[in-house]
Amino acid sequence: MQAVASLVYSVPYSCILDGIQLSTGCTIGNKRLRFEESPTFSITIEDPGNRKVTVSIPSKAVDELKRKLAKDLPTKDLERLAHEVASMVEEELFLIDRQHI
Repeated sequence: MQAVASLVYSVPYSCILDGIQLSTGCTIGNKRLRFEESPTFSITIEDPGNRKVTVSIPSKAVDELKRKLAKDLPTKDLERLAHEVASMVEEELFLIDRQHI
């Protein structure tokens, strides 16, 4: 399995790489994970059977979350926002493209 992550390479966005490494076993150290600097967020995973999936986060979802986080929110509101994001329908938060190559 190979993975390529496209993201803004700065904290907190680069923390996405930790989740990718943990969930896929693809790491920078074993050379199965590459990352590319990008203003958008996506990961492409290809398995040995030549199946490929790309998961991206629509810029609309990122912009909306940034707008909400720009406010100086108290902890209880941050927790509410985290719960709101975790409860979102998958299709609202991610674009998923499956291919067989």
